[in-house]
Amino acid sequence: MTDTPTTLETPTAHYDDAYFAAQLSKSLDKVAWQYGRLLRWAGVPRRPSLRVLDAGCGAAPALRYLTQLGYDTIGTDLMRYPLQQATVVAPDAAVACNDLVEGMALVDDSVDVVLAADVIEHLVDGAALLRECFRVLRPGGYVIVSSVNAWDLRRWTHPRLGRVWSALTDPTHVHFYSPPELKRELQAVGFEHVRTWSGLKPVAWLPIRRPRIGIPYPPLLGNGLAGTGRKPM
Repeated sequence: MTDTPTTLETPTAHYDDAYFAAQLSKSLDKVAWQYGRLLRWAGVPRRPSLRVLDAGCGAAPALRYLTQLGYDTIGTDLMRYPLQQATVVAPDAAVACNDLVEGMALVDDSVDVVLAADVIEHLVDGAALLRECFRVLRPGGYVIVSSVNAWDLRRWTHPRLGRVWSALTDPTHVHFYSPPELKRELQAVGFEHVRTWSGLKPVAWLPIRRPRIGIPYPPLLGNGLAGTGRKPM
């Protein structure tokens, strides 16, 4: 493992390049709204000296935003194509191609923040990812995990309306976490001050430039899920 990854080796799994089209088309406003909230919820301070890892960065929607905030950023992903796009939209970030479960390309205690956005639902062993997050974080470091919410009301209402729940349209989704389950997983790895939120993702039809007020969701039943925590000092 290296301290500052830059390599783009051939991955061991394959996704169609079109899979990343939505990430590439995200507006700066939408990216800032989505990931800015995650950073605030986790309590991450705005210090350029912080080293932030975007684990499973894809085509770099979050990595682009983190770099613009001035953080020392690193992006990792399993696929070569999105990492190539990442070097274009976030040229100041370091990138590496590796399997998040088998081991991140970073040494122990080497980053201040790990963001794993919409990654864990693609993994059979999500706990392995969380253990890697814990390993690479420095004491006092922040972890932020976002995912599909298993308690999304649409999971039950859509079939009754003859519709397909959006989370089921992605064949690479293998596990959906509920808020309590994600909280337990983070605590089991060793994270402290663990909190979870639901109703994370913007509603598709809501104009992003409308006043940035909270969208009211039933408790724990929103269309997205986020969990945050800190590695003990």
